[in-house]
Amino acid sequence: MASNERDAISWYQKKIGAYDQQIWEKSIEQTQIKGLKNKPKKMGHIKPDLIDVDLIRGSTFAKAKPEIPWTSLTRKGLVRVVFFPLFSNWWIQVTSLRIFVWLLL
Repeated sequence: MASNERDAISWYQKKIGAYDQQIWEKSIEQTQIKGLKNKPKKMGHIKPDLIDVDLIRGSTFAKAKPEIPWTSLTRKGLVRVVFFPLFSNWWIQVTSLRIFVWLLL
């Protein structure tokens, strides 16, 4: 049971993490998934004493600010919560069918 919960949490984190990515981050991730067609002939050597700055200070990449006003987003969110059953397709797409049914009960 714990494995299923971890799998569900992992799936949800990946899905939410995709919303936070810049366009160039998504394209790099897709390239990594599909594999590079032109692989480099020489492999670079990574120094093990280097530390990823993101782990220490947080993300160093600029995040795009939403272009939609916060009032519009708040109104849309409240409507989706108040009229929960009417937005079933959206809730299933954003979470999952299992979570939607659990919230419905």
